[in-house]
Amino acid sequence: MTGLENSLVIRDARKSDYGFLCDVFAQSHADHLELRSDLYRQDIGPVMSPFQFNMLMTLRDGRFTPSVVSRKFQRTYYAGIAALDGKPVGAVFAIAADRLNLSWSVFPSVASVENIAVLPEHRRQGIGAALLTRVFDWAREQGHPYCDAKVLSNNDASRALFAKAGFAPNFMFMGREL
Repeated sequence: MTGLENSLVIRDARKSDYGFLCDVFAQSHADHLELRSDLYRQDIGPVMSPFQFNMLMTLRDGRFTPSVVSRKFQRTYYAGIAALDGKPVGAVFAIAADRLNLSWSVFPSVASVENIAVLPEHRRQGIGAALLTRVFDWAREQGHPYCDAKVLSNNDASRALFAKAGFAPNFMFMGREL
């Protein structure tokens, strides 16, 4: 990192982060539209409704729910915030899944980085790497032995971030319009 060590904090998302998460992921969406407008909808709304986000945070935190339910959510979803001098500048959302018996994967479960975003003026300062490190810690804590991510083949910045974090292109995700 470049002098951010003392002022950068990676923390779990809170209910009060909803607006920032919507804004930073909207910026990420705009960046993806520039890279591949044929793959992304122009007219997206918020990542999720405020009600859905509040329910996710409540279930994760174990308030008002049986511990078995909150444990399932803690194992399945992670939302993190990078704050620089107390101000949110980046976010990550990861999910995890157990593999079905018919999967050929050697890993019984995997964590997947669904979205990682850093505000443009704070990019290339180590914030994305710090967010990924927190995802790795969460995945290990929850017993997931493997982490993956889908990255556009022409997203050079994201490919470099993930490669520097130790990701390797193991699979090719292919698709077609029907």
